[in-house]
Amino acid sequence: MYYSSGKWKDLDYRRLKRQVSELFPLSVVSRKVIDEWTIESDGKVRKIKIGEPWDHTRFPVIFRSNPDFNRPLQNQIVSLEVWTGGESLVKIDSVPFGEINEHHKFLDITKLCDGKSHLLEIESVPKGLFGTTNYTPSLEKAFITIFDEEILKSVITFEAGANFIEAADEEIKDSVYGIFMNSLGMIDIPSSTADYASRSLDDEMMVDLMKEWEAPKFKLNDGVNLDQKIKVQIVDAAKYLEKHLKDLGESLPFTIYAMGHSHIDYAWLWPLKETKRKIVRTFTNSLRMLDKFPDFKFVQSSSAYYEDFRERAPELFEKLRSYVKAGRWELIGGSVVEFDANLTSGESLSRQFLYGQKFFEKEFGKRCKIGYLPDTFGFTWALPQIMKESGIDYFVTTKLVWSDKNQFPYSWFIWRGLDGSEVVTHLFTALEGYNSPLTPKDLRLGLDFHKEQHGSVPFSILTFGYGDGGGGPTDEMMYRYDFMKRMPNLPRLEIKNFEEVFESHKFKNLPTIDDELYLEFHRGTYTNQSVIKRLNREMENLLFATEVIATADYAGGAEYPYDTLTNARKTLAKSQFHDVLPGSSIGEVYREFASMLEEEKEKTRKVMDEIILKHTKPHKERLSILNPTNLTLPIVLRNVNGVDEGSYGSCVVQKGKDGKMYVIGKEIEDLESGVFEKTAKSNVGKLKVSEKAIENEFVKFEIGRNGWNIYDKKRKRYLFKEGFGLVARRDIPADFEAWDVPYDSEKEITLVPDKIEIFDAGNAMASLRFEYEFEGSKIEMVARVYDGYDLIDFKFSIDWHTRRYMLRLHMPTDLLTREANFEIAYGAITRRTTRNNSYEQAKFEVPYHRWLNLSEDDFGISVVNDGKYGCSVEENNVNLSLIRGATMPDFYSDEGHHEFTISVFPTDKEWKEKTLKHAVLLNTPIPVAQGETDDLFKSVRELFEKNESILLSAVKKEEDGKRIVMRFYEPYGRRSTLKLARNCVLSNILEDEIKSVKEVEFRPFEVKTFIFEK
Repeated sequence: MYYSSGKWKDLDYRRLKRQVSELFPLSVVSRKVIDEWTIESDGKVRKIKIGEPWDHTRFPVIFRSNPDFNRPLQNQIVSLEVWTGGESLVKIDSVPFGEINEHHKFLDITKLCDGKSHLLEIESVPKGLFGTTNYTPSLEKAFITIFDEEILKSVITFEAGANFIEAADEEIKDSVYGIFMNSLGMIDIPSSTADYASRSLDDEMMVDLMKEWEAPKFKLNDGVNLDQKIKVQIVDAAKYLEKHLKDLGESLPFTIYAMGHSHIDYAWLWPLKETKRKIVRTFTNSLRMLDKFPDFKFVQSSSAYYEDFRERAPELFEKLRSYVKAGRWELIGGSVVEFDANLTSGESLSRQFLYGQKFFEKEFGKRCKIGYLPDTFGFTWALPQIMKESGIDYFVTTKLVWSDKNQFPYSWFIWRGLDGSEVVTHLFTALEGYNSPLTPKDLRLGLDFHKEQHGSVPFSILTFGYGDGGGGPTDEMMYRYDFMKRMPNLPRLEIKNFEEVFESHKFKNLPTIDDELYLEFHRGTYTNQSVIKRLNREMENLLFATEVIATADYAGGAEYPYDTLTNARKTLAKSQFHDVLPGSSIGEVYREFASMLEEEKEKTRKVMDEIILKHTKPHKERLSILNPTNLTLPIVLRNVNGVDEGSYGSCVVQKGKDGKMYVIGKEIEDLESGVFEKTAKSNVGKLKVSEKAIENEFVKFEIGRNGWNIYDKKRKRYLFKEGFGLVARRDIPADFEAWDVPYDSEKEITLVPDKIEIFDAGNAMASLRFEYEFEGSKIEMVARVYDGYDLIDFKFSIDWHTRRYMLRLHMPTDLLTREANFEIAYGAITRRTTRNNSYEQAKFEVPYHRWLNLSEDDFGISVVNDGKYGCSVEENNVNLSLIRGATMPDFYSDEGHHEFTISVFPTDKEWKEKTLKHAVLLNTPIPVAQGETDDLFKSVRELFEKNESILLSAVKKEEDGKRIVMRFYEPYGRRSTLKLARNCVLSNILEDEIKSVKEVEFRPFEVKTFIFEK
């Protein structure tokens, strides 16, 4: 074998591929045109001819014809070869049968060929698998094409053999090459110019010839009248190739278990309505392949996909159900969608599995044991516990191989969660990750990766089939499978259910990772598309509060609004898909999901308002504040509506210049409806405001030459160094623009306000208003100080029209510490702020939830937000990522109006409780009513003994009964005991009964669920 190098290092392999490509046209026996078509668009039907265009702006369209499906001869495959200009679902006699797209060009209809005519319907969209638009679609071609099955399978054997030489060990490559050339030499390929010309349009390696200045005018290959002698030569040559390759040795002592699969992004470069069509096309194709290939099996996650499929193709859903029962269609994941695992709250993650597992159990009688997030952009430390609580024992991903600085150290490991829970975790890889085309090189890559990671487990897994835009496996992949499972010098290959494989192996002595699984890539997803992130946070908190209020009402005898709240939860769960919530989809996706969430928000808010109204007696002289949390909270309520100004007991209601009411007081007890009586005497605060500063008895916010600062009067020290303020940072990543942010930037601009003015000057609240303009954007920031509190709010109202800049709040703290604490799902994480090694350097942008804190031993600073998720903390410099201006895949990403609040305050040794309370307060709806609300929460409050060391995560009606479910978690990282009331059962996230309990100890960051009789 001649070994090429440099630019031409794959010359030998490409030569083999070229030799194989000219064999494929010899498999075509005949092509018969399907004519007499109609097209239906917008309900109107007309005739259409082959080659005739159709309007790309109106879709989907439906093409119809009634061709004869003539019976084939022995060893013939009859296929539809139709191209209408985009992705297509094929129905035969009104039943979905298969799909056509750029990777599924031939649809095998042999089993339907009975000599009769059939109704052929093709539903088409002028789009590619990745959402690209065909602006000039036409009914380009329509054939019934017949292949010689023996020749076609022989060609695929040659193709797999050519791929094999890429994957074989160096010491046998010469032998492989020799065997390949000897086998090709056995074939007398018809080689006259006329013969080649007649076949050229079917030779994929001739495609460049078609682009020449004066390309040859080749005729369609309407069938090769192949001499029987040459057919025998091709078949015998393929057998020779396979036999002699097999004689080179044995399979390697390592097994790769494969399953057919299709990764379907629930929304990405296409909107949700197109995804639902993709699901039907892909599932239909997979069902067809299950019918055709006895060895084929398929695996698919996401209960939402099955719900959509059941709705759109109910007759095929029953067929799918039968294949699940037979063990040939495997359910995996256990969640509603393959969710984002950085930004989603702990309770939302729990609902992903609650609704997903419940659906699978109801529809298929099974739950999933394998968590599956192949494409998610990093994984919260809380996930092992949530999975274990949801019946998940194993976790699988591929995404961590994408890390841009450090290679992930293991392919198999124990992932220990925040609370100590453990799941067996597998990181696999292939040529196209979770979209393997099932080639020898995939097997070699999987083995090499396993060796590099020092894996002790003697197997890996592989999912094969076209994905991201759906599509799934092809017939050719299964033909290759038959060849590859017999090949030497490769891992053994077997199609087998993953759960069966995992459950049958005793995992021993695996290394342990006790940390978050941080993806060193796609860090911009913590910030991009801020509107969807704000809606996500609002809905998570609104649903928590509404469920508490609705359950309290339900405990008193009212009907629980199950459908409204569950529909809202499921809509939220779908919006947490890993290309929606992270901000990596096209603009239409965000318009679509924002509309859905706004609608659910309105319905949920209506439920809350109606229940409160029912329990409130109108009274102009009284003010009721409802605290749906189990924490005693300070009363600093922003943006209140529907109440009158004035003093109410210890509370003051002040109207701000922004038109909102602010309620400032001392505190409200946990799960209480506090009633405050109006007083004639006005409460006089200790606020001072000028154009340079705002202050009260605890803190002073002041404006200096080089930014802002905050002075802590109690501790007599400033919180920040010079430079505290807004910074615009040029933000042009190398690739994946919506996904990534660069490590550094060549340009950072400190924004200087165009105008500063006194905004509010009242007894309860005083503020300064700042106006900025930057590259087409207008920024309004109001700094607020409240009477009796040491916190400062920074309320932003931004009209953003800037591309490729990130807006940051730069906060150079005056602290000496080497770590920072951040809230994550169901707890907190401590991360180093140094850059001592490559792992610390890689975490230059990190995700967090409602709060972060930097502290020395006895003094620190907490920062709380109500809808932001990304930040950078290096040494003692905090940079909050506020808004980006990415251009791909949505040129107008983040364009438009944004509102959010950042709160900052000093802390001491006991910073955790104070920080959490202010984070909960800023984020949780605390309803305020003009009137007297009864003790609505009493029935809920009496179910457990007060304990502020345990945080209430959810109160709801159980899914499959009438009892009340409560979920708590320990948020501080210390042990605590919760005492419970009557008839209480310890449960898990799926609401399975475990045992009766009266008192329960929580480990640090542990989540527990309880069920109470109503």
